Amino acid sequence: MNIATPHDELWALIQDTPACVLTSISPEGDLHAQPLTVCNRQIDTDGTLWFFVDHSDEVAHDVLDEPQVSASFAHPHRPEFVCVSGRARLVRDPQRKRELWAEGRTGRCFGSPDDPHIALLGLRVTHATYWNVQTQRMVEVFKLTRASSMGLAGAAMRAPLTAPRGMSIY
Repeated sequence: MNIATPHDELWALIQDTPACVLTSISPEGDLHAQPLTVCNRQIDTDGTLWFFVDHSDEVAHDVLDEPQVSASFAHPHRPEFVCVSGRARLVRDPQRKRELWAEGRTGRCFGSPDDPHIALLGLRVTHATYWNVQTQRMVEVFKLTRASSMGLAGAAMRAPLTAPRGMSIY
């Protein structure tokens, strides 16, 4: 597999694990976590992962007040964990909903993409970390600097991280 960008590397890590737990922050400051299914078949060029949600879901309300979220992926048959964080937004674009619906990963949503209760939650990833339990290594897949997340000059990075002495990363 040819991995050209950090986004490609992230997708290579999570493509076989489309379900994740997305954590949002309530207006009261509480953390809310719920399972969601990534509905795109590859990460968008700007680093966005897409999820179908009901517009009345707790997560949909949370991201309106506080768009900072995280999503955690755990592969069921490999000792790998990926955690991404970034900014979420709700999108009701009917054309985009139909495009993503056609890809067949609708998660818990039933009906059709034209259902007015169904919205898209877009998570633009700004940071991704990968853990391998067997090697007990953590790798920062990429981190966008504030400048690059604003569309200015910046760089993505990949750097190995280690667990604090005496602590296992699991």
